[in-house]
Amino acid sequence: MAKTQRDPGKEAFWRDAVRRQADSGLPVREFCRRHRLNEPSFYGWRRTLQERDTQRPATPPAFVPLVVHDEPRAERDAGIVIELRGGRLLRLPGSTPVGRVAELVRALEATEATA
Repeated sequence: MAKTQRDPGKEAFWRDAVRRQADSGLPVREFCRRHRLNEPSFYGWRRTLQERDTQRPATPPAFVPLVVHDEPRAERDAGIVIELRGGRLLRLPGSTPVGRVAELVRALEATEATA
């Protein structure tokens, strides 16, 4: 069976629709009625997008909120402190490579999202 070419415009449209429905708090049927979307298509695309997302390797977040605290220089140079969800702190040596810090944060955030 040949794979059909993906239409990025369609995928973007349905990703947006699925996100907006989830954010709206409306049942799928009502959301589709209000936005004149075909309900079976909505369910089909939602399933397809979920499957694609589970097959896709984790991508780094496009934006990570950052809070900078004004601390004495000695404390700043001591290392990296990252506040995670739930108020937990991740303390790393200042020499930790940026890529490793990003890996750790992604892994911790992904673990917490599934818990």
